[in-house]
Amino acid sequence: MIPRLTELEPATATTRTFLAELRRGMFSGDLADDLATRVVGATDNSIYQILPQAIIYPRTRDDVVLVMRTARQDAFRTLTLTARGGGTGTNGQSLTSGIVVDLGRHMTRIHALGGNLVEVEPGVVLDQLNAHLAPRGVFFAPNLSPSSRATLGGMIATDASGQGSRVYGKTSQHVSAVEIVLGDGSMLVTRPMRRAEVLALPDWDTAAPLAERLPRAVLALAERVRDDFVAKLPRLHRFLTGYNLERVWDPATDTLDLKWLVTGAEGTLGIVTRAWLGVVPIPTAARLAVLEFPSFEAALASAGTVIAQDPSSIETIDERVMDLAREDVIFPHVASYLPLRPAPFPRTAAINLVEFEGMDAAEVERKMAALLAACEQHRGEPGWPIAWSTAVNDTDRKALWQLRAKGVGLLGNTKGRRKPVPFIEDTVVPPTRLAEYVAELRAVLDAEGLVYGMFGHVDVGCLHVRPALDLRDPEDEKRIRRISDKTAALCTKYGGVIWGEHGKGFRSEYSPQHFGELFVHLEAVKTLFDPDHRLNPGKIATPTGRRRELATIDQPTRGQHDRQIERTAQDAFTLAIDCNGNGQCYHWDPDHVMCPSSKVTRDRVHTPKGRAGVMREWLRQLSNADSAPPAKPREVSAIAMAVQAPVRAVHSLGKAFGRFDYSHEVNRAMQGCLACKACATQCPVKVDVPAFRSDFLERYHTRYLRPVRDHLVGGLESALSAMSRAPWFFNFFLRSKIFQRAFGRITGLVDTPLLARRPLRKQLRARGLALLEVGSPPPAPHVDTKLRVVLVQDAFTSFYEPELVLTVRDLLVRLGCDVEIAPYLPNGKGLHVKGFLRRFDRVARRHAAALQRLAASGATLVAIEPAVGLTYRDEYRHTLGKDLGFEVLLLQELLIKIVPVKIVPPAPAADAPAPDKRYRLFGHCTEKTLAPASQKQWADVFSRFGLALDLVATGCCGMSGAYGHERIHRDESKGIWELSWARWLAECDPDRALATGYSCRSQAHRFGAFTPRHPAAVLLGTVSTNSTIDP
Repeated sequence: MIPRLTELEPATATTRTFLAELRRGMFSGDLADDLATRVVGATDNSIYQILPQAIIYPRTRDDVVLVMRTARQDAFRTLTLTARGGGTGTNGQSLTSGIVVDLGRHMTRIHALGGNLVEVEPGVVLDQLNAHLAPRGVFFAPNLSPSSRATLGGMIATDASGQGSRVYGKTSQHVSAVEIVLGDGSMLVTRPMRRAEVLALPDWDTAAPLAERLPRAVLALAERVRDDFVAKLPRLHRFLTGYNLERVWDPATDTLDLKWLVTGAEGTLGIVTRAWLGVVPIPTAARLAVLEFPSFEAALASAGTVIAQDPSSIETIDERVMDLAREDVIFPHVASYLPLRPAPFPRTAAINLVEFEGMDAAEVERKMAALLAACEQHRGEPGWPIAWSTAVNDTDRKALWQLRAKGVGLLGNTKGRRKPVPFIEDTVVPPTRLAEYVAELRAVLDAEGLVYGMFGHVDVGCLHVRPALDLRDPEDEKRIRRISDKTAALCTKYGGVIWGEHGKGFRSEYSPQHFGELFVHLEAVKTLFDPDHRLNPGKIATPTGRRRELATIDQPTRGQHDRQIERTAQDAFTLAIDCNGNGQCYHWDPDHVMCPSSKVTRDRVHTPKGRAGVMREWLRQLSNADSAPPAKPREVSAIAMAVQAPVRAVHSLGKAFGRFDYSHEVNRAMQGCLACKACATQCPVKVDVPAFRSDFLERYHTRYLRPVRDHLVGGLESALSAMSRAPWFFNFFLRSKIFQRAFGRITGLVDTPLLARRPLRKQLRARGLALLEVGSPPPAPHVDTKLRVVLVQDAFTSFYEPELVLTVRDLLVRLGCDVEIAPYLPNGKGLHVKGFLRRFDRVARRHAAALQRLAASGATLVAIEPAVGLTYRDEYRHTLGKDLGFEVLLLQELLIKIVPVKIVPPAPAADAPAPDKRYRLFGHCTEKTLAPASQKQWADVFSRFGLALDLVATGCCGMSGAYGHERIHRDESKGIWELSWARWLAECDPDRALATGYSCRSQAHRFGAFTPRHPAAVLLGTVSTNSTIDP
């Protein structure tokens, strides 16, 4: 039995009073000071972990104003405020021990304007904005790898830039104006101001609001120091990000624009609540070349010759990232561009992605042709590629850029305890000196005995380097300081800077080194805006006279927390501990499969990253309580469980009365997981939440009673077998709304579906068919020319849709197979989902033994329901080992093998209307993620049947097995449905909609008022006894 976990750092009394005051002040957003929420807010995409006091989620600008004004009250002057967006920062920009103001949950509105401007709130995600703008033929040009979750507020805060910055520049160059709430609660909207207009504003010594007094003071400062900035700082495009005293005043036009101070200020001067952004036309033509090099240095050395061809961007990727990509879901889409050639051909150690884009297709083609001609002319020469290829279509081009975007996440999937981590990942030097700089940087890393990944924007001299460290090892943590200091010195030596595009954050300690005597002027800016040092304190600059408070890299790290976890627990729960915080699970798009619970709740606790974070804290507290969980839960007999039941009941009673146990907060996070398995493959680090969720639930319920619904879901497969003997009896009650309401209140399960009126065994008997006999000796290996197929039953199709089993059987028979149906055995999926792991182990072993016997007889095993069929590849292998002794195919995987040629249906009657041969497939989440090729396989199968199948890119339907039937999740289930499936199905002819998953069809029936067909039903209708095979 696990202990009660009471280790808690509560919010201070002042913080709690502040939150109460906000509630009284009609704050319309959300306020949170629970430990789980704070633990999730304690990390970003950096190496650091700092627990905030509370997290505030404003809905409107007025909420932010209220926060600022309330914080000015004398009782709250010790509190600090730090703005946060997508949490993708790599240097702790938004981490704080104070109060976080999270703008990413609610402030996500886009207000389209005319011309080349768009108005946005800070929580809008970059890809979300560009999807909104696409119908207008324009986009917001700065491009980032984490564009699927990086917010515009965060981009403005760090003056972000990325791929294509050589042409499009930084975020600040596309910001027209910002609305910022200042420390006194006054609001400033930046814009170019003429000198006379500035001088007409109140003087600094007046009692006017800060927004009115700042322009005159900033103008006086800028006039005094601008020439020094121009004369003494390197002419490096990415050097000044925030506090830009070189550009805030333009002497040529004698205008002042405070946006140049705010963009890149990391929330240290105020909190941005709106921005007006410039947009540009989307290039109508784009071509991408993949240039291969025998070394990373050779790829860097080519930058000058490639830049001469005037590309829009050049991105370099090293072999470490490419090798990791071979194990990722992205690889099938880019495999042809990353070939492994046999000796004696040199191994490709790095590639350059070179893109040309523009509005003139002929000009783009001319530039690409010139590059390829130059490569051919200089083949074999130093600084030129050893091989090259070009993306054959736009799909491949986007896939290659997706590979580049996933580079950071892929590095996190490096095997072993040492993982590539960010702390020197965005250094920048002049491109002409990049090769020299890299040579010295490699020497520094090699001297430490480290491996590392490299990639970056060589066209602008920006390099992403992630040395592999195990920060649970104190010796490796010490390397952070040594390497950072040496890297900063190298950057200074080569006229560069240690922060090229990811902001300063805790690296602000290097600002005095890079700015020299000019740093006092940055302190002067901070003094004007935030003299009390309460806005993201320590970052970039401090008020004059407080430099000792400047943030340093010597902050608490995630490794310091994780090393408190017992080693056995670290090894057992690597799926949680290895999360590197890249935040790909924060993906904004409702049509992306990961992560449905976070999309509907807007709660970061309910993401794979969030769940991994709360799980790590749970393991830490258990270890500190000398109760670190073993690799596998200890066997507990049924008698022992019964004896402990009264104790668990007492503990559960304490839970009902609000007795604190951190395990309850972890349980809340895990209960929100749909167990769809998207994170197991879509996360580049493969953070498999359903796997460690089941482990947690098994252990959690050694102390607390399970809810009734868990027992029902876990035992459903066995119960359905018995219930199917009298479906009329159970359906009588299930049809009653009164019974359904009462059943829902008692058991926690709602909208329970009806059983099939005629069970499968009766329908088989009516056809004169029988199931394979249980317990009979293994049949002799099959020698008939027909392929022997055995359909593996599952509870969903057998007891709710038995007609589908017969449809699949008939289809395969007509395709020339000898088809049999295995006797029904529980698969154990529900047991695993609910954390009955010991019971699942027993069920899995019994079922696996039966399947092994069938496989040994030469039968091809096929599953109809993807969620169940894929259990044999995932949960079974996790429990029983990778070599199961059998393989269960999905239906389309079999069809793609047995239908290698085109099926020709009989010609229709002369007067028959032409059939509509185009269908739309709505895939099952688990199928799409655990079997990435599955959807295309369906399309290929339909093509061979002379049918067209469009693959609809949807998110989750919201059902996911029993999740949607649980009363506590019904609203979320419906919300998830409405985010994606409801929109797409509304545009689809019901007769053309197909769905492979029973859960999906059930959800469509529940909320969409119709049931999509299974693809097999369409194929069976196409294949008749008169069909022929076209060789």
